[in-house]
Amino acid sequence: MIGDPNLNASKRHRELYNIFFNSPYFKKMVIKQEVSVRDLVPAYPTARHKTDWYIKDLGVIIEIMGEQHSKPVNFGGVHTHIVRTEFGNIKKRDNMKKHALIEEGYTYVELWYNEPLTEQYVISKIEKCVTQSKNNTTPQVENTKSFEEKANLDINKRQKALAKKFGRRK
Repeated sequence: MIGDPNLNASKRHRELYNIFFNSPYFKKMVIKQEVSVRDLVPAYPTARHKTDWYIKDLGVIIEIMGEQHSKPVNFGGVHTHIVRTEFGNIKKRDNMKKHALIEEGYTYVELWYNEPLTEQYVISKIEKCVTQSKNNTTPQVENTKSFEEKANLDINKRQKALAKKFGRRK
């Protein structure tokens, strides 16, 4: 199954580990954590980007999405400009990974910071996403652009919205 949870992992990452480790539903499945996207998508441009969880038996990728994945978050003592820049980097990386993994045929599941993290909820969300993926009811990713080009298009839209909301500094 899976090894010990990373000591540097977030609280939610460790909680999900406990669900995987203790749930009869996942007991016999091959589940790996911190798998390089390039190991799953050989054409991916970097080996540094990792998935939070990979459930091999289901072809499912699970990403734990903290608040910093939805908006600029200052965890203390960092200039606002740096926080916004880092948010842009996070969104670009998230989009690159998501596009690449979906194109490769994996089911991509995001567990957001404000969602419950219970065994029942996690199983239900995984099953729903797998069903949607098999029925092609999730948005399909175009194959005409590179992973980086797609991520840049998405992030440019978000950066423009942030600039409009917060104003540009000169």
